[in-house]
Amino acid sequence: MSPKSIRKLAVIGRNANATKNMLGNYFGTPPFYVSPLQGLGRYVPVVYSDGSDVNKAVELVADCDAVVLVVGLTSEGVHHPDEAEGRDRTSLKLMHGQDEMVRAVAAAAKKGKWRKDDRAVAAAAEMEDEDEDDDEEEEQQQQEEEEEEVVAAVAMAAAVVPVVMVVMSGGAVDISEFDASSLVDAILWCGYPGQAGGAAIADALFGTTEPSGKLTQTWYKEEFLSQVALTDMGALRARALWF
Repeated sequence: MSPKSIRKLAVIGRNANATKNMLGNYFGTPPFYVSPLQGLGRYVPVVYSDGSDVNKAVELVADCDAVVLVVGLTSEGVHHPDEAEGRDRTSLKLMHGQDEMVRAVAAAAKKGKWRKDDRAVAAAAEMEDEDEDDDEEEEQQQQEEEEEEVVAAVAMAAAVVPVVMVVMSGGAVDISEFDASSLVDAILWCGYPGQAGGAAIADALFGTTEPSGKLTQTWYKEEFLSQVALTDMGALRARALWF
């Protein structure tokens, strides 16, 4: 994403404003935290919802130029974690209705693009009308700035609203639905990224750094759980590629 093309960014999800959850386990006491919301807010103006109220989250994206959905699991950094030592999950799906929230918000963001087109084109036309009324002595001085604003408004109207999904978790989750969906443009898995994880996430999404690497585990789909018993360690050797 480019900060120049985003006037307002929607940051939504149960981990969008995470702090202690970013620590995972085996951690000390950090002197500070940078949540994803704070990190992204260093680049562009942001609006926030934890996604628990899907209708409000959908309303939030109506006039935004991009959407970042920070979803996933909770760690031993918080009370009652989703995953921890001695606490296994029984499903690989996102928990607490997060799948439904992602579907609804992403669909709303893509539909809202057309309403935004109309507003941006109207804004461009208004700029042109105002230019005609400028005093002659001011016209030359403002002309270049006005033209740049018109170009930016029209370019923003033509652009599709990007929807990025950031997954914060230690174990794998089944997000194959969104990997195959045209509603989600990019997916970034960040693990539990530590006290300044929000800054690292923002730097990656805005191109300050280039995220890369290999997954440390195989990400199975939900149906795998019905094919292999959790206690059958031998089945994993037969079905997975080991490195």
